Amino acid sequence: MFSRIGGEVEAIERDEQSPMDHNSMKSLVRWPVRIFVGLFVVLCLSLLAGWSYEQIAEKLDQRRYPPPGIMVNVGGHRLDLFCEGTGTPTVVMEMGSGEPAALFRPIQDKISELTQACTYDRAGIGWSEANLQLRTIPDRAAELYTLLTNASIPGPYILVAHSYGGLIVRRFFHDHPVDVRGLVLVDTAEENFVFRPDFLKAIDNAMAVRWRDEFRARFGITRFRFTLMRGQFGIRHDLFGDVRGEIIAFFSKPSFVRAITDEGRSYLLVPDDTRRPGGFGSLGNIPAIVIRHGQPSDSILIPPDLSHDEFEKLWAQGQASLSALSTNSELMVATKSGHMINFDQPELVIDATKKVVTAVRRNIPIEQIN
Repeated sequence: MFSRIGGEVEAIERDEQSPMDHNSMKSLVRWPVRIFVGLFVVLCLSLLAGWSYEQIAEKLDQRRYPPPGIMVNVGGHRLDLFCEGTGTPTVVMEMGSGEPAALFRPIQDKISELTQACTYDRAGIGWSEANLQLRTIPDRAAELYTLLTNASIPGPYILVAHSYGGLIVRRFFHDHPVDVRGLVLVDTAEENFVFRPDFLKAIDNAMAVRWRDEFRARFGITRFRFTLMRGQFGIRHDLFGDVRGEIIAFFSKPSFVRAITDEGRSYLLVPDDTRRPGGFGSLGNIPAIVIRHGQPSDSILIPPDLSHDEFEKLWAQGQASLSALSTNSELMVATKSGHMINFDQPELVIDATKKVVTAVRRNIPIEQIN
């Protein structure tokens, strides 16, 4: 009897405790779900706010920094082109990877005192509209030709290029040799270095993680960082001066990240037969001046297994090889500059360009010009 009653009492106690245990379990499950849903909602609202902030900021930038030149349709999108000065041959400046044309404005202003000088932004950079279909270096050279043609800027041209832009202007010369009368190559890419397997691997690795940069830019994070830390991320007052606001606006846009990612990948799309030294072609006997940096540079992607000393040696050899592509050339060393010679010693770029203009106009070799 006692055992039965005790068993019934235990059963009753279990029945009374079970609802409480069940409710406790429900509560334990509900809280993590609520926290997860809450965090998810906060994340979505934050992303929406960041995206809206970026969209509004880009609209304001378009009003605050209108293009100084004209927007030229090149087939489905427009590129910014800014020309000043008069005279012939026309000097056309080609930027390095990710460099807005505004960075060459001080040099352009000086060249325009002698002849017509033009700068432009490649697709997705600066004021120019994006074109996700452009993939190769020949595509970029062809688009430059279309730009000049559609804007009624006839040759002959003297092409001034920095860094990555050297491959574009050399391809332009390869495709339109009659239109090009001279070149100034400012620490430009050379086949024997930039098509090394270790360099291409470093490029590929760098481009593979660029999606994170584009994500940050698309949701306003990059722009917000610039706002908080205006002296950081390479936006230097001493270099960019009056165009600093424009540069920050350009660097903040997701289209800028996509553009420089595509430019980096264009190295990987160059055919094997073009990757050899001189693979982009000879320069014949046109006046050409090559300027290389004379101070150690950290502005160029260096493969991790290559020491700085080895890199500097290879780079110097490559610049000498570029100079040898023309029988009418000169090699200059920017003794006070790293890779960004257009910032550190712009007078060298200006003097070299004026020298090539004079050689073309007077039809004399570079070596005969003081």
